[in-house]
Amino acid sequence: MVRALDVARGNARAWGFPYHDLAADPPQKVFIRRFPLSAMLEHHFVPVQQTPDGALVVAATYKPRPALEAALRET
Repeated sequence: MVRALDVARGNARAWGFPYHDLAADPPQKVFIRRFPLSAMLEHHFVPVQQTPDGALVVAATYKPRPALEAALRET
């Protein structure tokens, strides 16, 4: 049986993104509050942090699609 954690790490690697362990490094509440819950559920993401250059880092359960980027730009 394959563990969900192994699938998540494998997906991140296959998609060319770093894996982010939300249990070890939980998202900052200030960023979660910036986005409607409906958008997070629809696009399967959680905002994690903002980089010094202003980029938003998100954790996603699926490979990010253009719709996710559009939703992030709308908020």
